[in-house]
Amino acid sequence: MALTQVKAAGLAADLIDETKLADDSIDSEHYNDGSIDHAHLANDAVDGDNIADDSIDSEHYVDGSVDHAHLANDCVDGDNIADDAINSEHYVDASIDHQHLADDCVDGDNIADNSVGLAHMAGGTDGQIITYDASGDPVAVGPGTDGQVLTSTGAGSPPAFEDAAGGGISEMDHWSWTSAFSGNAAPLSSNLARNSQAGSLTKVGTGMTVSSGVWTFPSTGYWEIAVRAKTNASSNNHYTRIYTEHSSDGGSNWVESSLSYGGTGGNDGGNSFFEGIHAYHIHKISNVSNDKVRLMFYVSNSGANWTATAAADGGASGIFFKKLADV
Repeated sequence: MALTQVKAAGLAADLIDETKLADDSIDSEHYNDGSIDHAHLANDAVDGDNIADDSIDSEHYVDGSVDHAHLANDCVDGDNIADDAINSEHYVDASIDHQHLADDCVDGDNIADNSVGLAHMAGGTDGQIITYDASGDPVAVGPGTDGQVLTSTGAGSPPAFEDAAGGGISEMDHWSWTSAFSGNAAPLSSNLARNSQAGSLTKVGTGMTVSSGVWTFPSTGYWEIAVRAKTNASSNNHYTRIYTEHSSDGGSNWVESSLSYGGTGGNDGGNSFFEGIHAYHIHKISNVSNDKVRLMFYVSNSGANWTATAAADGGASGIFFKKLADV
């Protein structure tokens, strides 16, 4: 008869083997908790269905087993990347744009030569010029005003926009003595007037001033002074000397600065001898308050009936002042 009522207590130990078990008859309720160990698992028996969510940790991975194919898109962020691990080989070409650059991170080492054009420069003010200051830092100069030119201010400072130097003569003056005189004049101090002869120069610019024979300049600079004198003598041998003197202390001390001689051997049957004497010098006027000049006449024989003719005598005599350049 069939055996259907055998209880567990009636079975010998280890009596039941796989031949006694029907296929697909062992279920989870027949296993002791924790009884299924590594040795009882078939190869590849565990798949995603058998693994609980959030149960795989770093200890379960074989070193180097997580490759590109097993990484989800966008799963790697800054927390997963080691410091200093990203190099140029990891960047996609042209992937670094403005928003990925830190402030002030680009310097001269990163910029190729001749790569900065006008479009890359910051806007400025119309008329300004970019140059360098005494520290070597770039600086904008200007803009100047209409007619000014960019002028060097020397080492240690940037150039500046300044008024252009005059293209012509800025100062020129012509004076004469209005009456003939005889004998010495040290200095010539009377009957002086600016030339007013028709068709002749009066002055250009401010002009000179004179007081007691001492001449004052309107501005500093290199000044040319020319003296022309027409003289005549009716008797006796004599010579004439005309010269200018320069003072650099306002007139306290004087130094002879130009000298010219003329002379006659007497009269010729009662006829007067005429001579023209010229003196010329370039004076450096550094300070208009201190630098002065005066004109001196000297006759060797005061009884020689010697006369310096007036300017009205054909404009033969006069004093000419001309500024040549700035100091």
